[in-house]
Amino acid sequence: LMLVPLIGVYSVFAQAPQRMNYQAVIRDAQGNPLAGGTNVSMRFIIRNLAPNGTSVFQEDATVPTNQFGLITHAIGTNGNLAVVDWTNGPKYLQVLADPTGGSNYTDMGTTQLMSVPFALFAANSLSGPRDPAARQALLV
Repeated sequence: LMLVPLIGVYSVFAQAPQRMNYQAVIRDAQGNPLAGGTNVSMRFIIRNLAPNGTSVFQEDATVPTNQFGLITHAIGTNGNLAVVDWTNGPKYLQVLADPTGGSNYTDMGTTQLMSVPFALFAANSLSGPRDPAARQALLV
């Protein structure tokens, strides 16, 4: 019975998931979306400071397309995003893909990662109450 309040207080301080959503429509050479269920090999590289900067994270994934050729992957599922020092300047995401499911990757481009509303809110929101009794009151 004593653990229930402790578990509740712990959940108030839970961290945001160490993952980023990624979606893309994968097309063949004629520009048609790939058929549903096609396994596509993806490589995600986070680069530091510039589009061709040092790699600070890399993850490979095999992702199936849906009926529209869409792939969806949470970057950080197969790698540890916590290793990225987000305070050390801008970061860039480079995406490589092999629509045949192999390892013959094509560079799909690199783009700067920008803040999302969730992160902007977290950076500017108030901290929760410091008093344990007040924290417990939030859980009731």
